[in-house]
Amino acid sequence: MFRSLLFALIAITISSCLSVKPVSVQKVEGVNINSPNMSEIEVALTLKIDNPNNYAITVKKIDLNVVAGGIDLGKVLVEQKVKIPAKSVSNQTFNFKVNLAQLGAAAIPAGMALLSKGGLKIQATGKIKAKAFLVSKNFEVNFSDNVNLK
Repeated sequence: MFRSLLFALIAITISSCLSVKPVSVQKVEGVNINSPNMSEIEVALTLKIDNPNNYAITVKKIDLNVVAGGIDLGKVLVEQKVKIPAKSVSNQTFNFKVNLAQLGAAAIPAGMALLSKGGLKIQATGKIKAKAFLVSKNFEVNFSDNVNLK
């Protein structure tokens, strides 16, 4: 009984002292379109992410609404776990699929025209869920950047 109480007290103390600083997206480093077909497009999005914490952070889930070149790509959900080293700014690649049926018929020709221009404005809003030790936290994302596709 005493050991359980002591363990609980230590765990509460450690978790209350551990403040998780927000992980931030600094830049979109690249967008790669992989395996396009008639129903969906696989996208690899490389982001420059800043982890200001003294410990590694594991990104567990990304839930974003993405707009590319004025075209609403809809909700992007990535449940791929990515570990970001402590006190680092590093490039991390996240893979997701865009369902072409949800975009509507007008978005596909507009998207092809945007891709041929070579540049694209990416906007993302939503949440990133990250974990360090026993502490899990959601970070708000509101990000916009221009990406060179050539």
